[in-house]
Amino acid sequence: MTKMKEKTTGKWKLRVIAGVLSMGMMFPAVVLSEGWTVNAASVTQEQTTEELKKLANTGIDAAFVALEEYVPGGKVISSVLHFALGEVMGNKEMSLEEINDNINGLYEKIGSLETRISDDMKAISNTGLFDYTVLTPLNSSVKSIASHMEGYRAGTYTEAQALAKIGALVGSSSQWNLNSHPFVNFTSAVSKINQADLLKNTNLFTMVYDYYATKSMLSAEAYDQAKPVVDRIMQDVMSSYTVLMECLMAQLQYNHLPDKSGVDPADQANICTDDATIIREMNFLTEQVFGKMKNGNLDDANTILKKYRDTFPENFDRLVVIDKGKGEYYLTNIARMFHGDFNARDDEDAIYRFNKWQNKCQRISGEMANDLAAYAKAKDMTIRQFLTSYGYDMSYAPQNAYLVTGDAYTDGIIARNFFTGLGGIQWYHARYRGINVDEKTDRDKEVRFWNYGCNIWTDGIESHPEQGCALIF
Repeated sequence: MTKMKEKTTGKWKLRVIAGVLSMGMMFPAVVLSEGWTVNAASVTQEQTTEELKKLANTGIDAAFVALEEYVPGGKVISSVLHFALGEVMGNKEMSLEEINDNINGLYEKIGSLETRISDDMKAISNTGLFDYTVLTPLNSSVKSIASHMEGYRAGTYTEAQALAKIGALVGSSSQWNLNSHPFVNFTSAVSKINQADLLKNTNLFTMVYDYYATKSMLSAEAYDQAKPVVDRIMQDVMSSYTVLMECLMAQLQYNHLPDKSGVDPADQANICTDDATIIREMNFLTEQVFGKMKNGNLDDANTILKKYRDTFPENFDRLVVIDKGKGEYYLTNIARMFHGDFNARDDEDAIYRFNKWQNKCQRISGEMANDLAAYAKAKDMTIRQFLTSYGYDMSYAPQNAYLVTGDAYTDGIIARNFFTGLGGIQWYHARYRGINVDEKTDRDKEVRFWNYGCNIWTDGIESHPEQGCALIF
């Protein structure tokens, strides 16, 4: 990519993100710091530009809270919003070059994911539960608007001409509900993301995670693969939202310009002249993403922002064995017992003590443990190596310890005299099934942990443990 194209991309992304006055005008009813309330329906053309600026500020803090806490890349975006708001208010806080660098950095991180995301969304679509092409009309229509917007801002237009042309990109209110209009595409896409599967009442974020869960042994794996995909979806939504809001804000600002001379009549015909209608549309678009303020709090109960946050919370539990969607087992602290620590009198006592010990502990099922071993082996790893790579602390597990997969049991042998055929020596072995956490194996095996023997002719008795350590987690 050439340097010139890089700069153009940065400027385009700046325009995409910098619809920011709009971010502060997202709530149908807001209380200003001066103590007066403005409802969207009460805003008239007579309202002054200064009052509109005050109105723009009323929801901005809540928007920034939502952005910085919940939206991927939101801290970068919010800095751009602060800048753009300051620019409108005549207070520039940083240079355009700095903003462009920030935006370029943000989008370069996700640019390499485009192909993979497209392929994975197609794969999810092939399940018959979600049609990823629902996002295509929104992306194409918004990118077209943003491209024109960039040209209008870079051209030799007066403020009135530029605002009119940008505002006209979404047309007047009579066009907003037409099929294929960007507002309709936006609402359709958000609705589909919010409830991707009507039968299961499942949102797209959950579907993406579940898709990767069927390919993963640990929740961390599914999370790490799904998160960039849903982040990219959120970036698309946020970019689209910001472009559309900037167009509406341009209409609102245009309505209050004292000098509209030189404006193309065709552009002016595509401007909504009623501020209340514009603000209602801004609120409508905003509520789908962010929610609205209630009693000073952000109410986002049925928004894609909440669905995203609930599916991918900051405190996501990464150490859950999900076994390719077969179930869930939360890894806990390791319990261990060296074979010699059972202090058994004989084999039966050893078995009793072993099973009593393991029954006190939460234990991964034998089937899931074997699946875990096979999964790790397929990656040319031991169980220890695989779990450690995702942050599970295996330091408490001694080398070559065995992960228990089943209850203890006993078997016995009788040594018979070769000549008489009589048995005089009896040996009993206490065993359990387990997996060596430091072997690349796909199956558990018998582990002998206690031996008990006696000679019926001499009354000699021997009881001792095998070397080793049993693990439970």
